[in-house]
Order: sequence, then structure tokens, then C-alpha cells
Amino acid sequence: SGRTGPIPVSGGPMWVGMRGGGCVACHGVRGRGGVPVMMGGAIPSDIRYEALTREEHREGEKTREHPPYTDALIRRAITEGRDPADNPLDWTMPRWRMGDADFADLLEYLKTLR
Repeated sequence: SGRTGPIPVSGGPMWVGMRGGGCVACHGVRGRGGVPVMMGGAIPSDIRYEALTREEHREGEKTREHPPYTDALIRRAITEGRDPADNPLDWTMPRWRMGDADFADLLEYLKTLR
């Protein structure tokens, strides 16, 4: 299955690596974001699949526009911290080192958020 337990992470707020945490820690249980990250100025984005892939997508409080996400671009955002226009995401977005199976599971989960 390729799963090995917790997904390795780098970057982002120090507490993510120290006490663990996942998407929900910043983006909320329903994935809608909107609440500032502790010790950071960024407001996490809405990560529901329908919001990420919507044509008129805006990133964060500065409302930087960019093309909609595709599955491959969602993976790049999670693993490399880049938006669809190849701009860097805020420093508070951790970089998750995940394999194909974990990414497929995450993508399916994002599609369930309403």
C-alpha cells in the first residue's frame, strides 16, 4: 500500500512538526480556511476540491488570482508550496512529502468536503 504512518513534513509553522497536525489544523474541519494561522499573517485558503478547481480562484487575503487547480497542481501546492501560476504559497503552508497512495486518499477526502 506504500503507507508508512505520519506523512513527513518540512516548513510551515514550527508547531506543525513538533506536535503534529494536518490540513485541519489550519484549514478547519470543513476545509474552508479563513482563520489566521497562529504566529503568521496568512489566512488559509478554502481547500475544498470544488473551491480549488473553480474557474475564479483567488489565493489568500491578497486575492491573488491564478488559474484553477488541477489534481497535479494540487499535489504541487502540497509538496512544493506553489500555486497554479507558480507563485510561492505563504511560508505557513508546510511541504508534505507524500506518496501516490496517500495523495490519492487526500484528493478523495478533499472531494467530500462541502
